[in-house]
Amino acid sequence: MYTITMNDRKQEFDRPMRLDEIIREMSGEKDALGCFCGGSAIELNAVVETDLRIHPITFQNEEGRRIYERSLRFVLLLAAKRLFPGKRIRIDNSLGYGVYMHFIGYTATPEDLSAMENEMHRIVDADLPFTKETWSKEKAMKYFA
Repeated sequence: MYTITMNDRKQEFDRPMRLDEIIREMSGEKDALGCFCGGSAIELNAVVETDLRIHPITFQNEEGRRIYERSLRFVLLLAAKRLFPGKRIRIDNSLGYGVYMHFIGYTATPEDLSAMENEMHRIVDADLPFTKETWSKEKAMKYFA
């Protein structure tokens, strides 16, 4: 048995649960993008089985907007990989709510961008999970070489 405190509300749980399940059960919140716990942001698929004090992160939080933007970058990269295998994208910077990117050695056409947008919508509609992997330094260096 463990106790979760969220926004000064406490609830006991008797089995390990994912943070997104806990948040939905305690508040009905469906728009959480992550969770603050002890000053750190934690993924919603983290499994909890000990006492914690949590605060859901939504798009209303600056960290929530960062999570959302990073997530869309992954969606963009997957769409580009599917549509333009072998082409590389450089994501430059963000300004306001915009993110600037370009293909390396390739000029995208308006049709390319429309196809990318459509593919991104298909990826989002498929509701694919984000899976965090921890790699050794050697594996990461080999992959990025």
